Amino acid sequence: MLLLALVGCKIRNPVGGCPYEEVEVSPQFVTPWDTILEEDMEALTGPFPGTLSWLDGDDVITVPKASQTVEVEANVEIELASARMHEYIKDPERPGPCEPDRLHVDAVVSFVRLDDGGVELVVPVTVFRDDTFGQYYGEAEITPIEDFAPGLVPMEEHDVEAIFAWMRWAYDTGNLHADFEYRGQTNDSPTTGHGSFRAVAEFTPAE
Repeated sequence: MLLLALVGCKIRNPVGGCPYEEVEVSPQFVTPWDTILEEDMEALTGPFPGTLSWLDGDDVITVPKASQTVEVEANVEIELASARMHEYIKDPERPGPCEPDRLHVDAVVSFVRLDDGGVELVVPVTVFRDDTFGQYYGEAEITPIEDFAPGLVPMEEHDVEAIFAWMRWAYDTGNLHADFEYRGQTNDSPTTGHGSFRAVAEFTPAE
């Protein structure tokens, strides 16, 4: 296993999970699924032509471009220097197994319009995978929601509001798929609350 120096290596305790050690890894790192990190990341960069569809927020959130579709090309810029493994550490006092060790890499996904070359969306994500997955995934929590797209207005104001991005690179084709969902949450008391959830956009690859 090829590792960089353990700069800023930390022990953390995720809520409800085992603590883990964060270890920086090099581009030539051999992953737990027996591939080379740099080669894996090159396969994720695209470009990926497809359609970005703005969805109707119904009675949850106003989406200015609702029902519009845009032909775009998704490009993924991988920050290889950010690659790190979360190596989970079994706590003898905690019942049950730990999560599998997981690879994390920071990236930026840009959706560029094919008609005029303008940028429709830019989404920073964390790309991740462990050896229980057959493909890579990406996720992000974007707040304030205006950072995702101007003009998004929730119908009900919540204490916490964010756009959640969920991406996957299909194991069979390598194509990128992406979904974007608004989530608002209000805590009514220390033990109760209510929220609103609605998909606002999706990216589907060209056939």
